[in-house]
Amino acid sequence: MKRTLLSIGLLAAGFAASAQIADTVKVYRPDSVIVINSEAHQGITILGSENNPNFRYNSEIDISKDANMNISSMENRMDFSVSVPFLDKMNKKESESSSKEQTPRAGSQLELGGTALIGFLYPINEPSNLDFSPWKNSEVGFPSILKMSFYNAGGGLTFSISGGYNIKRFKSKSGIRYMGENGDLVLGSLPENATKTKSMITIGSFTLSPLISVKDKKSGTRITAGPMINFNRSYNTTSKYHLDGKKHKEHDGKVNVEPVTVDFFMGVSIENFPDFYVKFAPGNILKTDALPKFSTWSIGLCLDLDW
Repeated sequence: MKRTLLSIGLLAAGFAASAQIADTVKVYRPDSVIVINSEAHQGITILGSENNPNFRYNSEIDISKDANMNISSMENRMDFSVSVPFLDKMNKKESESSSKEQTPRAGSQLELGGTALIGFLYPINEPSNLDFSPWKNSEVGFPSILKMSFYNAGGGLTFSISGGYNIKRFKSKSGIRYMGENGDLVLGSLPENATKTKSMITIGSFTLSPLISVKDKKSGTRITAGPMINFNRSYNTTSKYHLDGKKHKEHDGKVNVEPVTVDFFMGVSIENFPDFYVKFAPGNILKTDALPKFSTWSIGLCLDLDW
């Protein structure tokens, strides 16, 4: 209750003083705020800000009944405006909106979590006997589990390098059974009377992604592009089906994959619209001489993760 009354009092004091102060100071996400209150004075000290850990701001307010409202302040950087920092914590939406107005300085940032990719795989020029099902082939990726970003003043241009993990699943569409024999992909068939048949090749990849991101300040649109280097590993081929009222799941060995492949990635972020991505893998991911090479397109959604 005391904290609420103090916040309201400080807010009222700020509005009363705003008529006398031409320049204001906005401080977003301070590291700490110290308030010293006495019968006649209030002192506020702000340490650190969102983009400057060395920032320091002091103000003294005369709150005696007979005194006019006077504020004396001192800060260690220019071009500031004044706001009550408590409101940033009390109103998250207002804080996020205000943060967009602040121009970031050039610097770097280490992040954990990043983005999740969920999409479809669409092979092109693949052998017809592979019988891939275009809209059942899927991809789930976490390309920026650990990400280091370097950005310019204003935040319009960012270079990042990140590490993550990606899983691709290629599924058959009509009774074909994928099997791995000594690393080679062999095509078989599922039981004749089986229902709800599904056979898949699963490939996991550790990824390393050096990407460049450009943001248009007026529209807020951001485009991110660059290569994703995949260090691939194969899982067992898997077949699932229903037969005689029972569910069956069988593993049929691994298929050799190319140890390193490269995908070309582009992600688009538009305000008030879901983020999406497109990837193109020009090289063949399956390592076999028995099958022609094929390329793969993928498209899907980008989901932000806040860990």
